[in-house]
Amino acid sequence: MKSCSMPFFILKMIRVMIYMKNDNTKNVKRKDKKGRVLRTGETQQPDGRYRYSYTVNGKQKSFYSWRLEKTDRLPTGKRECVSLREQELEIQKLINANVNANNMTVEQLVENYLKIRKSSVKRSTAKNHKYALKLLKKNPAFCKKKIVDIQITDAKNFFIDFAENGATYSNLLMVKGIVFPAFRNAYEDRLIMTNPMAFSFSKLIKGTLGETPSLTEEQMNKFLDFIKNDSLLGRYYSPIYILFHTGLRISELCGLVLQDVDFRKKTITISHQLVTAPGGSDDYIDTPKTERGKRVLPLTDDVADHLKALQVLVMKRRIQPVVEGYSGFFFVTKNGKRPTNGSDWSSIFKNLEHKFRKQNPDYEIPHITPHVCRHTYCTNMARAGVQPKVLQYLMGHADIETTLRIYTHVHDEQEVREAVEKATEKAN
Repeated sequence: MKSCSMPFFILKMIRVMIYMKNDNTKNVKRKDKKGRVLRTGETQQPDGRYRYSYTVNGKQKSFYSWRLEKTDRLPTGKRECVSLREQELEIQKLINANVNANNMTVEQLVENYLKIRKSSVKRSTAKNHKYALKLLKKNPAFCKKKIVDIQITDAKNFFIDFAENGATYSNLLMVKGIVFPAFRNAYEDRLIMTNPMAFSFSKLIKGTLGETPSLTEEQMNKFLDFIKNDSLLGRYYSPIYILFHTGLRISELCGLVLQDVDFRKKTITISHQLVTAPGGSDDYIDTPKTERGKRVLPLTDDVADHLKALQVLVMKRRIQPVVEGYSGFFFVTKNGKRPTNGSDWSSIFKNLEHKFRKQNPDYEIPHITPHVCRHTYCTNMARAGVQPKVLQYLMGHADIETTLRIYTHVHDEQEVREAVEKATEKAN
């Protein structure tokens, strides 16, 4: 009897233990590496990032953060970000609001899109978005219209009217940058049957998308000589010379400080930029425009001479403006209270060009901006035979296609020129 009952008893105990294990497993709550219970949809990645997944209209979406709660300390070296649960709250607000698509306006759609995007973009991008929304709201006839009523013709007319009323191309791009993705998301989420933004923006706004011109060597030298020899404008010679011979973005030039230049190693380190918020409300330090914008540039002897002379002036200043811990700026305003920004240089270039054209009425030269200086440098490097990958690094282009577009254009020009020269030689 004992030999028969013992196996049964053991089997029963095993079954009980298995049941208890399974039951306990069901009740075990998922926790993060700090031992905090994770909510439904929350997970922690192997690298420490938190992820929240949710479903809208049958489509799964996710967002990430290095912090679970608002009070969590940001890991060393990581960019400032909104905590995961703060983002969850915003998502839930949008979901709970459950705005009927039939009544949702363009303004509501864009605002909802920006709320979700805010946590995952750079501070400069968030400020641009805010400014773009302000510009968008200046057209209430379009903003207050229901998204289900917007046709492609309505969207096109909005941008055409916006352009005809004096909007700059940069402002047009800003507004496009929030309206197009907002409608694309609405279409993907099946809030609308068709996407009214499914058209070529560049073809619509003709004449504003023209390629950035570059100056010939003669035009560049003539312009620089004019600045150098002008008693009032001569102080701008060095920074503009540096723009033409380094390809720096104007925000990178404005953010340049003493510690960025190593005369011994002959390098310029680009690790930050001085950014002006849209509308000129304030200046702040930000990372370069793209991740590839972080680069170490070779310092040529001529540019080094200019920077050495400027370094002496910087060291003599009684006032050293400080922006978010950065000081020793190479370029400051006349009163020395703050570093110059992009808006300052837009005005400076406008005045320089006006005076140049006044003194040289018959001389043909493209409209000159800081970006034209950058484009001229890129073009000159391409003509000199600098390989695309190297040129991409020098320029800090995020996409090689941008570099190749300039490179190919330059070399096509050279090929045509060489072919004409050869044909002319044969004819003679």
